Amino acid sequence: MVKAKKTPKPKRKTSKKSLERKTLEGVASKSAVRRLARRGGVKRFTTLVVPEMQMEMANFVKKLVHDAIAYAEHGRRSTVTASDVIYALRHRKMHLYGYN
Repeated sequence: MVKAKKTPKPKRKTSKKSLERKTLEGVASKSAVRRLARRGGVKRFTTLVVPEMQMEMANFVKKLVHDAIAYAEHGRRSTVTASDVIYALRHRKMHLYGYN
């Protein structure tokens, strides 16, 4: 008895929007956005604000990581250290307390 070969299932193509949506959800969930807004003093906000805030947070993180990688590459290292992130934050005029 000869077994028939199974044809591989075609891979599902993920659209760019769905992939982008997954990365945005990975950056900050709705509850995380709400916590940050509360810390900033916001009492109420509409649900339409959440995707916008997620996009802004994703852009901020992408730019910060890009700068931190630039500092690591300049130091001829393949590992990004905490000091690289601190320098990248200082480059953007943001300072973390406790790191001089």
